[in-house]
Amino acid sequence: MKAGRNNNTVLYGTAILLFLSVSHVLVEQEFFLKFLLSIADLEFWNLYFDPIFYAVFAVIFIVIRHKTLADSMNDYIKNYKKYLPHVAVSVPVTLVLIIASAICISHFGIGDSTNEAALNNAVREAPLIEGITLILIGPFAEEMVFRGFIYEKVRCRIKDDRKLLIVLWIMITSVLFAANHFDPEDIKSLKLMASYLIVFFEGLVMTVLYEKDRNIFSSLLLHCTVNTIAFMK
Repeated sequence: MKAGRNNNTVLYGTAILLFLSVSHVLVEQEFFLKFLLSIADLEFWNLYFDPIFYAVFAVIFIVIRHKTLADSMNDYIKNYKKYLPHVAVSVPVTLVLIIASAICISHFGIGDSTNEAALNNAVREAPLIEGITLILIGPFAEEMVFRGFIYEKVRCRIKDDRKLLIVLWIMITSVLFAANHFDPEDIKSLKLMASYLIVFFEGLVMTVLYEKDRNIFSSLLLHCTVNTIAFMK
């Protein structure tokens, strides 16, 4: 029975990842835009597309991983004195890496990515809605996809003494996390793609933290904290 549940989780997770990959292409297609506009006007989708998009992923993962999430939460509550110091250290480490990488890429004349510019504009237009998405819904959905599913499903099959493989998988997961934030237009330019180094380093620290604690609430708390700081800047 347990094997059956695990297989279903992998099946659902794979379907979600496929949908996530396809969605990045789909949102750029004219026919999909027409479909959305047949439901509501452009102003509505400019405000609510991201919250709805991430909320769908969040709800799906809550449904299919509710027991795992409950177990992780109980573990976190019982062992918070062990986990919270790791998060406390990870926050300044992440901020230092973000600042250092931002200075580095700006030295080469690289500014914000298209994704970052669009996000900043959305926050100015609808701070409450985008704040909730940026600080709560988005981080939860992304952590469940990238640390809770992608990283964990491979990591649990790697023996603890295979350090090189673990490091390699941490790097790959971080690259996938950064790639998830790519704007299709940016892929055409190596210079614009370099602007996503910031997101890569964010994902790197989150994945290392998850590897250390093996509890999704550590990387989720870090993710929420970093996004809160970014939102308040």
